[in-house]
Amino acid sequence: MEAVLKFGGSLSKDPVKLKKLCIKSSKWAKEKSLTIVPGGGKFADIIRDFDEILNLPALKTHEMAILAMDLYGLLLASLTPNSQPVKSLRKCIKLSRKGVLPIILPYETCIKANFKPSWNVTSDTLSAYIAALLKAEKLILIKDVDGIYDEKGKILKVASLNWLKKNKSCLDKFFPKIIEKVKIESYVVNGFYPDRIEKILLNKETLCTIIKP
Repeated sequence: MEAVLKFGGSLSKDPVKLKKLCIKSSKWAKEKSLTIVPGGGKFADIIRDFDEILNLPALKTHEMAILAMDLYGLLLASLTPNSQPVKSLRKCIKLSRKGVLPIILPYETCIKANFKPSWNVTSDTLSAYIAALLKAEKLILIKDVDGIYDEKGKILKVASLNWLKKNKSCLDKFFPKIIEKVKIESYVVNGFYPDRIEKILLNKETLCTIIKP
């Protein structure tokens, strides 16, 4: 697998640009082996709201949050030509080889993973986990920001794992730990500018933050 594209839930706040990104992604998939991992988006926010009100068991909120990713995945599949929602990694690989863009519904894969149930483990970490299982060369975390910002509000061209462990960012707290383990080069890029993602796929420089394992 050349790259896993993690579509952040925040992209849905601009439906027009999200649709454009989905169309672009379907075209890239005809030339490169790709898989989309969905975030949780507003579906996961609903789970957070219930958790705050009802103080739910951590395991149950974890399970529901992963199911929220499945829902967002089905939404993305409805917007993306030449795509297919799938539940198995084997099907991801099979479809990507045919030029079809698989959108994985992560519940069945991720519920088996040995992560401690916590809001510190979100779709960022789970996308890295899936990327590792798919033996992806790159993990591209597509968000609504231009990259990771330092303490002065400037975009970091490269963010070290040590920096991520010590500072708050748009990534979840567990992300640097899993990248340290699976060792996949990762990128944080703004999904409202699809050309930037295309440049990453083509190994060209662009505005983003690179996270080297």
